[in-house]
Amino acid sequence: MAAESKLDERRIDNFRELIESRRKANPDEQPLDLKEFQVGLKIGQGAFAQVRRAVHKESKAVIALKTYEKKNLKLDEAQQAVHNEITTLSQMNHPNIMHLHEVIDQRTQVHLVMECCPGMPLFHHLKKLKDKRMGEQQCKEIMR
Repeated sequence: MAAESKLDERRIDNFRELIESRRKANPDEQPLDLKEFQVGLKIGQGAFAQVRRAVHKESKAVIALKTYEKKNLKLDEAQQAVHNEITTLSQMNHPNIMHLHEVIDQRTQVHLVMECCPGMPLFHHLKKLKDKRMGEQQCKEIMR
């Protein structure tokens, strides 16, 4: 398990280096194209976006690809929410906060290329619990 984790970390590091080298070579262009990914199963969905697991073909890095359909972002509030998400995540650098690698802006969609976190969302975990509540000790462990 530890060897697999190290390999995944190496792939993500290589993926980040690839993005940085492309940014330096062509600062006015998007460093990634959606064609570079093998997009897989849906792992989540929200009011405005779908999240799919994807693999970058060259680096083999596993990522989460959050896709917003621009036609669903016609309200100013929805556009502002996506803008705020991108701005906030791009400024974050913390081991317990999902990393935003890149944004791919297309004519009809916006894709957020993000760190893929294992496990299930906290919401789904809570839904499975009796009384839909979690004890204090379990909360402490998750928050830690």
